[in-house]
Amino acid sequence: MAAISIDTAMKHCRADEDDLGMVITYLEAAEDHAAKYMGRKFYLDQTDLDAAVLAETAGADPVVLNPSIEAACLLITGHLFAHREDVVMGVSSVALPRGSEYLLFPYRAGMGI
Repeated sequence: MAAISIDTAMKHCRADEDDLGMVITYLEAAEDHAAKYMGRKFYLDQTDLDAAVLAETAGADPVVLNPSIEAACLLITGHLFAHREDVVMGVSSVALPRGSEYLLFPYRAGMGI
């Protein structure tokens, strides 16, 4: 289950109800990517983190979701939603230069704050 609310992701993607399943998939993929990039799991709040620690599923150096991690996950989700194919022909676009990685980098295990 995603740490970021599906409603937030739906609004971010400007998606309608027909796209709900797709947005859920993209949000879960974005959160998985963010956690792997940081080398640590993140949780919605301290209560969820504490429960994961007690259950011994939190992994090393877990963190509570913060605005930077949430924004990075939403950037990834929005990108996946807007670009549903590996290749898009005949379209000119400019990507943020590693925007999600820029937001996540300070929280990488052993490298950041």
